Amino acid sequence: MAQLSNRYATAIFDLSMERGMLNENLDQAIFMRDVLNNDECKNIITHPRISAKEKNSFFDEIFSKHISADMLGFLRLAVAKNREEFIIPALSSFIDMANDHVRRTTALVISAVPLKAEQVSALAALLSKKINKQVTIEQKVDPSIIGGLYIQVDGYFVDRTIKSRLQEIKVSLSEGDGK
Repeated sequence: MAQLSNRYATAIFDLSMERGMLNENLDQAIFMRDVLNNDECKNIITHPRISAKEKNSFFDEIFSKHISADMLGFLRLAVAKNREEFIIPALSSFIDMANDHVRRTTALVISAVPLKAEQVSALAALLSKKINKQVTIEQKVDPSIIGGLYIQVDGYFVDRTIKSRLQEIKVSLSEGDGK
């Protein structure tokens, strides 16, 4: 499955580069993936009893005013080849390829309380400088970490949460009991 998804993604990437539309198609692919990732949409596009014509009409209704003819063509091709289940994985692979090419990434930041807008901006700027990419912050709140931040970006992890510090102290104290 991954191999076919990557072939579709590479084709979209190559076409986007050839036409000078990488940034536009990247934004459109993110929009399409986010819309199609909804369970109802997934059921419609993968349902075997919904005809290709109905699926194409569905795509036209949702996307025709928001995406390029090339991106709409990709959706129609997947439907024509009965490969609807590859649409979302192919879009995700394309997004990864394009983001890598334009040096853009997303950092997952988990905090005990929501961060203020200026904190998010400062953190994005700091991370951008550190990894030499434009960083967008995806913020999640998890009160169980008590305080501090957990950051995951491009395979790097930074865990500066109070919860992990307390866990380290607990392990250290329990190791000290045996001596």
